[in-house]
Amino acid sequence: MKKLIFLFISAFSLILTSCEKVIDIGVSDTEPKLVIEALYDAVDEKVSVNISKTVNVFEATDYFPTVSGATVKIIDENDVSFTLNDEGEGRYSLENYSPIYNSLYRLQVTLDGITYEAQDSLMPIVPIDSLRFEYQEGSLFFEEGYLVFFEFSDPLDVNNFYKVRLNLNGEDLIKPSDQMLFVNGPNNSSSQSIPIYWQIFQNNDSLQVDLISYSQRSYFYYSDFFSLLSNSPVVAAPANPRVQWTNDTDDEIECLGHFTAFGYDRKSIVVQE
Repeated sequence: MKKLIFLFISAFSLILTSCEKVIDIGVSDTEPKLVIEALYDAVDEKVSVNISKTVNVFEATDYFPTVSGATVKIIDENDVSFTLNDEGEGRYSLENYSPIYNSLYRLQVTLDGITYEAQDSLMPIVPIDSLRFEYQEGSLFFEEGYLVFFEFSDPLDVNNFYKVRLNLNGEDLIKPSDQMLFVNGPNNSSSQSIPIYWQIFQNNDSLQVDLISYSQRSYFYYSDFFSLLSNSPVVAAPANPRVQWTNDTDDEIECLGHFTAFGYDRKSIVVQE
C-alpha cells in the first residue's frame, strides 16, 4: 500500500468570543528587503520573474515598490545561460525556453553589484490517467453533489511532490484552501485514485485539473507559504518560508521569495448525470 502524506489546508476557522485582551506589540521599522519571485513554467516554456521590495508593517499602502534595471539570467545544467527581458515595473520574462526535465536550473539576479542566486530541479511530469466522479448524498459534513477523483501512477520509486490546481467553470481557484499539496511515497508504479475532497461539484460543472510536479525544495517552500496564509487557530504559529536566495557577498543581505521550476499534466471533465 502506497503511503500518502497530505498537507491539509483547513477551510474552517474557529470563532473565539469568550475573552479578549489587548496586547501592545512593539514593531520597529526595518530597511526594505528585496523580494524575488521567479517561476519557470516548463509546459508554457516561459520564465517569469517579479522583483519588488517590502514595506513596513504599519505602512498604509497596498503598493510594493518594484525594481527594474536588474540583470536576470536562467542557467541550465550545461551552464548555458539566457538573459530575461526587462519589461519594466519589476517584471522580467523569457519565452520559448525549452525544458530539460529531471535537471537542475539556476536563476541569477544581479542588482547594484550584488548577484543573488536560487536553484531548483525540474521534475518529470506525471500524467493524470483519468478523471471520474461519484454522486454522494448530503450529510452533516458535506453537501449533496459529486466528488471528483483523479487517477495517476507514479513512475519512480521515490518520494514525489505534487500540487493539485483547479479551474472550475472557467475560473482559476487560487486560494490555498482551493488547492492541495501532497507527497506520494515510494511504490512500484501502482495506480492511485485520489478524491478532490475539499470541493463538491454539481451537475454540468466543468472542471480542469492540473497535477503539478515539484521538487522537494519547492514543495517545502509552498508548504511553509500555505501554512503562513492559514488562519486556523488549531495549528502552531507558522514560520516564514525557508530562505531560497543566496548572494555573492559576505554580508547577510536577506532576500525573500523563491524560484520554482515545474511542469504539470492537465485533464478536464464535465460532471453530467
